[in-house]
Amino acid sequence: MWEIGKLIQNFLSNLGLDLELSKSYAQTLMMILEFDNAYRFRAQDILGEASLELLTQHPGKELNRLLEIYLTRETQQQNNPEFGARPKVVKAIKLFRYLLFLPKVKKAFLLAIKTADLGKIKLDINDRYYISYWRGYDFLGQNFDKRYQFFLDTHKGNYPPFKKRNDKQVMDFMTE
Repeated sequence: MWEIGKLIQNFLSNLGLDLELSKSYAQTLMMILEFDNAYRFRAQDILGEASLELLTQHPGKELNRLLEIYLTRETQQQNNPEFGARPKVVKAIKLFRYLLFLPKVKKAFLLAIKTADLGKIKLDINDRYYISYWRGYDFLGQNFDKRYQFFLDTHKGNYPPFKKRNDKQVMDFMTE
């Protein structure tokens, strides 16, 4: 989250906001992402797919590509475009793409991206473990079965805390 916070703070500072105000906004957004795992891990997954070269050369095209990756990985109720975070993410990226037509915003974005280390934003091994049993989103482009196999391989057959469920009636994050 620190790297995302640094990115947001640099972007807002480059736009001309006061440094303290930029820090406050960055900390607020960091807190939201840190404690709302549904947004956090999706953001890390998608930003892990981002190419620094493409973001600096063609930011609009790269944002479109990242949006397409997000939409294909969001598997829960795939044919319902208004389900979950999908409409919020689509609207936010479209809005940001329009804002990139403003030279001041584009310059601030490019300066912020150049200072960010996208490698630090990617999902690490601990995150991979945590998302290995989540359904409804294909993290890292892997379906549930492949991610769950990573979980089982980590435990090497020793006491997984739950068994894979096939009960379609249960409506929690463990089900399809």
